[in-house]
Amino acid sequence: MSSSEPTFYKTRWGSIPKLTHTNYDEWRDDMILILSSMRAYAIVAGDDPEPQRLDFDHNDNYDDWKAKEAEAASIIRLSCSPEVRRIIKGMRNPLEMWNTLETSLDTTRSYVGRQDILRQFRACRSKDDEPLKAYFTKLSNYCIQLNHTNDAITDQDFRTQIFTSLPSQYAMILMIQKHRRPLPSPEEAMHDLSEEQTTASLAKEHGDASTWAALSSQRGGYCGRGRGPGRWRGGRGGRGGCG
Repeated sequence: MSSSEPTFYKTRWGSIPKLTHTNYDEWRDDMILILSSMRAYAIVAGDDPEPQRLDFDHNDNYDDWKAKEAEAASIIRLSCSPEVRRIIKGMRNPLEMWNTLETSLDTTRSYVGRQDILRQFRACRSKDDEPLKAYFTKLSNYCIQLNHTNDAITDQDFRTQIFTSLPSQYAMILMIQKHRRPLPSPEEAMHDLSEEQTTASLAKEHGDASTWAALSSQRGGYCGRGRGPGRWRGGRGGRGGCG
C-alpha cells in the first residue's frame, strides 16, 4: 500500500482496516456489519434483487434500492487498498464486486490457499513466554478455517502437531499420551498439557520438586481422570476433525 494512502477506511460506524491480500476474513466480517447497518447487505449478498421500475416519474422503492446499491459499491471499493482495488477495476455492481473479492482473496476457496493454512498450522510453535492455551488456540483457529473443506485438519493431524512441536520439558507427559489406548482426543491432550504447565509453574514458585509430585498426585496422574471422553466436533479422527 502506498505510504501516502491511509490504511484505514472511515465510515459513520467507525474505522476499519482496508482490504489487503492478507486480511480478507477480518475485512469481510467488518463489512457485513457496516453493510447491514446501511440495510444494504441483502443487496450485496444477492438476497434483495433489483425491484421493478414502474412507469412513472417517482418510485420511492426503486430509487431507495438504487441509492443503497450505489452506496454499497462505493464503500466496498473505497475500503480496498490500491492493490486490491485493481481486482474490481471497472465494476459498479456491489454483488459482482463482493463475489469477485471472495473468489480472489478467500484462501479457503482455493487449493493453494488451503495448503498455505496447512503450512502455517504445521510450522506453528509454542513460544516460551506464552501459556499453552494460547498456542492451542492458534492451532484450533487453523482447524476452524479449514473445517468442512477437503483439506480439513483431522484429530490425528492435531495430535501429531502437539506431539512433535512442544519443547522437551513436556517429553514425559507426551510419551504417556502417545502410549495411551485409546489415544487421547485433542481436547484431552490439550487439557492434560495445560494442567502440566500450571503444575510446573506452581512447583517452580515453591522451588520444591516435592510440590510437583504432590500436585500431580492430587490430579490423579495422567491416565484416567474420570472426565469422560473429550468430544472434538466431527468425531475422533473424522474429516470434520478440529473445529
